[in-house]
Amino acid sequence: MSFGLFILALIVLHLLVGTVPTAGIAEGAAFRSPVFVALLALLALSCVICCVRRMRGWKALGFHMTHLGVVCVLLGGLIGFLRETKTNVALPIAGRHSIRELPTPDRRSTIPLDFGLTVEKFEVEFYDPNYDLYAPEADTESETDYVFKGTFRPAPDGSVDLGEFGRVPADVMKPSGEWIKQHVLPNGWLLDRQEATPRHFGAQMVLTGPGKNVAKRTLAVNRPVSHAGWRFYLMDYDKRHRRYVVLKARRDPGRLFALGGMVAMMIGTALLCFGRKGRRGAA
Repeated sequence: MSFGLFILALIVLHLLVGTVPTAGIAEGAAFRSPVFVALLALLALSCVICCVRRMRGWKALGFHMTHLGVVCVLLGGLIGFLRETKTNVALPIAGRHSIRELPTPDRRSTIPLDFGLTVEKFEVEFYDPNYDLYAPEADTESETDYVFKGTFRPAPDGSVDLGEFGRVPADVMKPSGEWIKQHVLPNGWLLDRQEATPRHFGAQMVLTGPGKNVAKRTLAVNRPVSHAGWRFYLMDYDKRHRRYVVLKARRDPGRLFALGGMVAMMIGTALLCFGRKGRRGAA
């Protein structure tokens, strides 16, 4: 037990050291070092030894599940460290364009896929944009200069309240359902729209398997799509023409081990807590 606590203390110390920025060393390099991997391996070994030495039976089930869950999480992390594949790919938004290979991170070769991947359509929703108010200065020989007066957010009804400068009605700001780019006030002042911030964007993926098997999945931010051992994350899109999306593709063979270990740890911890509560009540 003392050995395991000692290893755990070294791991915590290594984590603290790894968070300190160091010139000339890549971010997160400390967590991929052989020393860190060796410490995690020793922690897993310590958990196995504890389970072997611990008494057997239903009363020790929570203890074994908790410790073996830690081992599974570490094993899944090790498998992912050794066998994980991840890369980024830009896919055009066109239902006819299907890919069956991904570029490697260094773009020197490709990774074959067992299925076809297509992005069929893309949708994006924006927050209501803010508007900057500018007042014209005296005319010069070349052009009119403007002085910034403030930033204003549209009201829920679509109008823009400029305070002492008046209010612009919704039918002027959104004459055809879309926010106008610029609007000149009667006094010559200028309202200029800021770039809108995306609130939500998503795409529809078409996954083509052997033969004519086709599956359609909805891909959105924080809603990845899993298929054939791969997970696809929607990272970005072409903000100017909306012609392509940027996906992050990741294949981690150790993910199921890690997830199973987490579930075992939660169940084991709950059994330990309820077991202690029951013993206290009986006493």
